[in-house]
Amino acid sequence: MQRQVTKVLAIVATIIFLGCYLKEDALEETVIQERLQSNGSNHPGVACAMTTPHVKHNALDVPKRPGAENWSFYRSPPGLEAKKDKAKVRLLALNKATAVNPSKQQERSRAAVSKVVITAKAFLPGIVVDKMVENVLSKEDVRRGVQEKVTGDIFRDRLKRLTRDCSPQDTVIIYTHSHGRKAGFEGSQPLGGIVLDLPVRRPDHRGTFLWDEYVELLLKIPAKNVVVLTMSCFSGGLVEYMNTPKVRTLWNDRKKQGRNLIVMTSQNKDSLSSPIVKDGEIINPFTYAVVKAFAGEADGFRLEHDEFTKPAPKDGNLTVGEMIDYILYTTENTLSESAMPLRKNIAKPQLTGSFNRKDVLFVRGKVARNSHEDNNPAQSDTTAEADKPCR
Repeated sequence: MQRQVTKVLAIVATIIFLGCYLKEDALEETVIQERLQSNGSNHPGVACAMTTPHVKHNALDVPKRPGAENWSFYRSPPGLEAKKDKAKVRLLALNKATAVNPSKQQERSRAAVSKVVITAKAFLPGIVVDKMVENVLSKEDVRRGVQEKVTGDIFRDRLKRLTRDCSPQDTVIIYTHSHGRKAGFEGSQPLGGIVLDLPVRRPDHRGTFLWDEYVELLLKIPAKNVVVLTMSCFSGGLVEYMNTPKVRTLWNDRKKQGRNLIVMTSQNKDSLSSPIVKDGEIINPFTYAVVKAFAGEADGFRLEHDEFTKPAPKDGNLTVGEMIDYILYTTENTLSESAMPLRKNIAKPQLTGSFNRKDVLFVRGKVARNSHEDNNPAQSDTTAEADKPCR
């Protein structure tokens, strides 16, 4: 009798043990399934786990487990925590000349954008580039219905695309290289804008993309860092418009939000943005400064009382303060190699924004400069007698 009781107790204990063991396993698997379903991850292992048939347990069944490889996955599943989207750096670079520009001047305008893109890609190999460059179409092109690559509508669409595609961790750089107008075209925008619609598609604005519309679209971009670099005559109108009390309230707290908004222009609101001769080529000093900044020259750059001092050691990190100081200082202080009055440096670059100067904007990559990008050879100073400013 005692043996039978002992045997029964052993069986009961075994059943209780197996029931608890399998219940624990079932609970663990259920929790993992719930976490996976709420995770939204695209990890291949996660997809495999979510499609594995759920094992129904019964206290009297022989334990059934997935294969050893799947079981180890369930025990220590990778990628259960939702992965944050990797921060991206995005560059939107654009140029548009005017119909009165000689072909060589138009080509230099295209080359200026290419220089910025090439150097940025060398500095930041993973950068996402949207590059739009175009000479003005001829009357024959227009007659034949050739589609323009750069217009106000296309630029507007690209800015809206950035708003849709950017994550809150991204950094956005917008470099525009065009002509500018300072005259008012409508009551809400007396400061003008940049010329993009040539041949003129909007006669009321004479082909000008106005600052108020530009700013409205810029401020909708949700990126953590937005860097706006504008090369055009009278481009300081952008800064002046942004600093009007009504508009300023829309962006002046970004530093408190842990975000950076940096807007730099090649000139003030009243002056032409003329090119200089540097390193044997005709180039706008603002473009020259932007290119050199991405080439690593801004790394460690320091100013004391608006004067250049001994640079700090280069560490591969480009901070907000280093970039701002280098571009503004270099734009205004780079001497032209030409004695021609037309090639004198008259730049008065402008700055506004809400930013933390110590924040690291970019970390230098290790990929060599791409040699296949299109670039324009240096033009001799004597070939540009008929050129207009703003290039």
